Amino acid sequence: MLEVARNCKSIQVLITRSLSFGSACMMLASPSYAGSPNELLTFVPEAEQVEMQKKEAKELEILRSTPANEEVRFVGVNTALIAPDTKELVVKVADNKNVSYRLIASKELENGISSWEGQIDSDRHVQYPSKEEVDVDPLNSALILRKGDEVAGSLWVAGDEYSLRTLKDKTYIFVKIDESKVPPDEPLSASNQLPADVEVTSPKTPYSVIDVLVVASSAFEPSIDLLDAMLMVQKANSANRNSGVDVIFRLSDFKTINYSPMMHGLSMSKVLGKMRDKDDPNLGSIIAPLRDASRSDLVMYAAWFPPDVLCGRAWLNSRVDTAFSVVDSKCFSGITPVHEMGHNIGVDHSYDWRNPSNPTYMNGHHQGKLFRTIMNQDEAHETLMLWSTPSKAYKGFPLGNVGTANAVRRINERREVISNFYP
Repeated sequence: MLEVARNCKSIQVLITRSLSFGSACMMLASPSYAGSPNELLTFVPEAEQVEMQKKEAKELEILRSTPANEEVRFVGVNTALIAPDTKELVVKVADNKNVSYRLIASKELENGISSWEGQIDSDRHVQYPSKEEVDVDPLNSALILRKGDEVAGSLWVAGDEYSLRTLKDKTYIFVKIDESKVPPDEPLSASNQLPADVEVTSPKTPYSVIDVLVVASSAFEPSIDLLDAMLMVQKANSANRNSGVDVIFRLSDFKTINYSPMMHGLSMSKVLGKMRDKDDPNLGSIIAPLRDASRSDLVMYAAWFPPDVLCGRAWLNSRVDTAFSVVDSKCFSGITPVHEMGHNIGVDHSYDWRNPSNPTYMNGHHQGKLFRTIMNQDEAHETLMLWSTPSKAYKGFPLGNVGTANAVRRINERREVISNFYP
């Protein structure tokens, strides 16, 4: 059974830039919200921050050395608000204003974990009334999980991304993430290095469940925990719903192992090889029985790697024996884990990157410099937690095209293949 530690406290968000494109207006609450019973976040006083920094010196050094972590702060959280009867969460922003997230969905997950998802109201659907416009604004939304007094969450405000995490000694950090500084990834093509066997189908079922096993290295702190893994899966499912992907990802199991690729000087490519080698004493021989027991279609391994290396690596167009990915722990709270699962299923970065033997449409999308979708790695101002598709739009711009950027089609035509790795 899945098990997890517990934690919690609070948060405050600083707005440093306005919406980068379009003119949809966010609904900012008035300063009268101060002291609201729905106020989720409060900064830890400066004197206490100093003491916490001493206790968490090693973890803070790692977090602050990560280029994409723009700000790392200790916070407190009113965890009781992460509940189905909370219709609104208030979060402080710059200029003594507040941002209000309105409840979209709240549910009880496995193992006593509660999920709360909301978005900041705006006039986006008035300005862009087409039926293709996505329901949830990925740049002004929040997804927070709670188990007991432990929390993990991702929040976006006007495109600024924040991660809420619990450290091992029940202290809590709020990290501002700059996705533009996240190192890239590079998929491995099974068709290049192994006999090609990429199967696609016309789906016969309305949706597919893909089970995901997450294994994390506990050799360095802060390590990935159950809530982090569950949050990743829920973010992927939110992207699926918002984009039109007929897949439910399910966390089949979460385990930690005391093995560090960094201590052994291993590259991500070497780690992927060790994961699929059932005779490997450090990874493959441990992962194989875990995968069989949990009947997991996909397997993800999270561990710390040296700075400035790839954020993740995965087999592209995977079969049952190559359905593996590896993610740097410092990138786990961002878009990278979902991106790597996209590679496993069969989506590449862009038409320019693609293997000529692959279909032309199985790629991410970028809208000039304005935004890019989950799989694309071209330079863009914002990264949307959305899959490319010509059938959806964001602020009037299509999220893809029929010929070169339709990840939704690719995922939907391979979902039954992947979900039947362990039927």
